[in-house]
Amino acid sequence: SKAEDSEAIFALLNFFLTILVALVGIVAIGMFIWAGVLYASGDANSNRVAQAKTIMTNTTVGIIAFGLMYLALNWLIPGGIFN
Repeated sequence: SKAEDSEAIFALLNFFLTILVALVGIVAIGMFIWAGVLYASGDANSNRVAQAKTIMTNTTVGIIAFGLMYLALNWLIPGGIFN
């Protein structure tokens, strides 16, 4: 029936969103670690320090954007995705 199809679609969306949350978290942690390594090793190289700061800023913006998308999906999906 139509209700079962709708529930299946939302269950599939919830599954992919859960995987996406994990992947975004892993990538963000990796980027912060990489930026930290660049920052720590860039004593005499100002380009490296600037690159590290850019990576940290972009990663933070990406996490905030992803969080807003996650909240928007929670609002759009009936019953929410926090179940």
